[in-house]
Amino acid sequence: MTPPIQKTIFHLIPRIEYGGTERMLTQIMTSGAISSEWRQVLYVMKGDHAENMGRLIDAGCEIRQLPMGKGRIQAALGIFKSIMKLRRDCRKEKPDAIMGWLYYGNILASMIRPKSALLFHNIRNSGFNVKEYQASLRWALRINARLSHLADMTIYNSHAGQHDHIGNGFCSHRNIVLHNGIDSDYFVPSAKYRKAWRQQHGFRAKGKVILTVGRNDPQKRYDQVFRLAKTFPKHLFVVIGEGVEKLEGPKNVMSLGHANNINTIYPAADIILSASSFGEGFQNTVAEGMAAGLVPVCHDAGDIRILVGEAGYVADDYDDLAWQLGHVLTMPPKAMKAAATASRDQIVNNFSRAQFDQNFLNLLATSLLADRGVPR
Repeated sequence: MTPPIQKTIFHLIPRIEYGGTERMLTQIMTSGAISSEWRQVLYVMKGDHAENMGRLIDAGCEIRQLPMGKGRIQAALGIFKSIMKLRRDCRKEKPDAIMGWLYYGNILASMIRPKSALLFHNIRNSGFNVKEYQASLRWALRINARLSHLADMTIYNSHAGQHDHIGNGFCSHRNIVLHNGIDSDYFVPSAKYRKAWRQQHGFRAKGKVILTVGRNDPQKRYDQVFRLAKTFPKHLFVVIGEGVEKLEGPKNVMSLGHANNINTIYPAADIILSASSFGEGFQNTVAEGMAAGLVPVCHDAGDIRILVGEAGYVADDYDDLAWQLGHVLTMPPKAMKAAATASRDQIVNNFSRAQFDQNFLNLLATSLLADRGVPR
């Protein structure tokens, strides 16, 4: 029997080195289930050689660097060259689908999409305070809103993101929510990893380890994380992410910056903490921590209540967040163990990688079969 002809999809993303969106795309690119049906080609605007890139290379993925430059003139020239390169590749390889990731990736995908290919946009955040960010991001948001009406489908990773973006002028139809899926075979509880990390960092205290993972960004509210650290001085707060090593916190805060092999660090902690107040969609780091058996304590943002379900604690304000954290910190060992088990079960049963892969494949298949005569 002749095997089915493999279809082709081009993914366009600003960078791939680290972050929740980048890890999700890496997971899609390395998925055997998806790659068996689709030839996937990744276009990256910013070159790097961090953990995600290493995983993609090890998996033999097709990766193409776009010629982006630094400075206004070189950047403009780089964008022009990138558009020309992508259009040449589209004419030569005739992809069945073009998928943009994040605002810049969505904009570029819209500019180069051939008429014969499906166009997908990906939105991975909910509403954010635009005053906290550069003007270029504000403009990208507005341009993406205008171009969203060209997309055959916009994929949101949260209902909060879908609601906020439609309210900001994004296309109100041809969109869908696909919550992320977590590789629960990669993110697992591990006594071995727990012991190794605690020995490496000299942590032998009786207190618990509270972990927050995320870049140094206004939405992450590290000021509130440090406030909590002052409130609970007997416990160790560990913050990991791009740029967090520059932050100055209380003595019981360990700021480690970006870390590779984060799956070996999660098991060392007891609690996964998120103080985010805006901008979140589906919080991968919370879900990964839960898969590793950490109890989630989070401020309400994005779809965190759907993610956590009945397996964790979500606060409406920061005083409530302190109360919720205090409650978990005083749990007896037996209750803490039960909470950790429930936390992992929530991810395994509701947000697995296999579930996401199948939903993603179903979306691509139904989009290909859909009537393309719908006015844009």
